[in-house]
Amino acid sequence: MPQPVQWMSSHGVPAISAARIVGDHSISRPAAICSFQRSTNTLRFGARNAIEVGTFTGYSALCVASALPVDGRLVCCDVNEEWTAIARKYWERAGVDDKIELRHNCRGIGA
Repeated sequence: MPQPVQWMSSHGVPAISAARIVGDHSISRPAAICSFQRSTNTLRFGARNAIEVGTFTGYSALCVASALPVDGRLVCCDVNEEWTAIARKYWERAGVDDKIELRHNCRGIGA
């Protein structure tokens, strides 16, 4: 198990199995730990909608979408279609793809 996953597990942050798979691409990055913890705070603050700028392989988006309520919505903005194709695969596998709207051109958000 990669060190960040061990750290998250030992600090009481619940693991998402699909996030471990995404971890093959991105969990070794320090920001992954922060993303996972941010997602648990999403529920504490009662967020129903969120926006992410810069999606990479979708790890933090998967975590945030998992923490959102059933009718929650996450808009992800990224310009790299190669990396976001990886993200989409993991979102589908985790069953959160229906909560995520991926935009490669983020003009008009909130309009």
